Amino acid sequence: MKLFPLTVIISAFYFFSFGESLFPLLSQNISFETVLKDSFINSCALPNSDSCFFKPGEAINVKITPDSTSFLNGIYKIDNDGYIDFPVIGNFFVGNLTKIQFIERIKSSCLDYIHYPYIEVQPLIRVSLLGGFFKPGLYWVDSRNSLWDVIRLGGGLKYDNSLQKIRWERDGQIVSKNIITQFQSGQSLKSIGFKSGDQLCVPDKAPHTFTFREDFFPVFTLILSTITTGITVYQTYRLSKD
Repeated sequence: MKLFPLTVIISAFYFFSFGESLFPLLSQNISFETVLKDSFINSCALPNSDSCFFKPGEAINVKITPDSTSFLNGIYKIDNDGYIDFPVIGNFFVGNLTKIQFIERIKSSCLDYIHYPYIEVQPLIRVSLLGGFFKPGLYWVDSRNSLWDVIRLGGGLKYDNSLQKIRWERDGQIVSKNIITQFQSGQSLKSIGFKSGDQLCVPDKAPHTFTFREDFFPVFTLILSTITTGITVYQTYRLSKD
């Protein structure tokens, strides 16, 4: 019992001395939502992080099945802070939600507009197709798809033999200059390490292939013509001397 006052004094000393480091949320008046959002952004920014179902820079594809005409159907981009702008609900944070929680949020908030119980939700990553594609541009893609599926979205390659020229880039840096192996394996974008914002770049001109008619024949013709002209001039000179 005599130790009780001493324990109280020591506890009070540690509280006032280290309270700011021990209780940052209270001492700095930081809201729980802010901490949750920062935790979401930092954890999802880690390489190969699978801790978040919805990640910044990606998008969410929502489909009310079988109601294909529902105004709730669509692709909703997740901003850098983990928010999306959804009809009826407005701007709300999705970083702390699982797939099931997200669906339940839609059901509870949009109950008057949902006539069928099944809601399909799928995260999408952003892929840019640049250069020699028939339909270059930015596409939202399911990360379970393969590189072949991405090329198909771009309408295919304009030129033969362009497959060997495809570059995989990220943030201005080349990830790989040769992705033939990934194409042949048919692996998903996620399994090969594809991230939202990555680019596939192809030269927008036909790769040059050597042909006798187009490359060698003109040179051969020029040489033969020069030799023939030389022989003709020489023979003319000989005849004039005789």
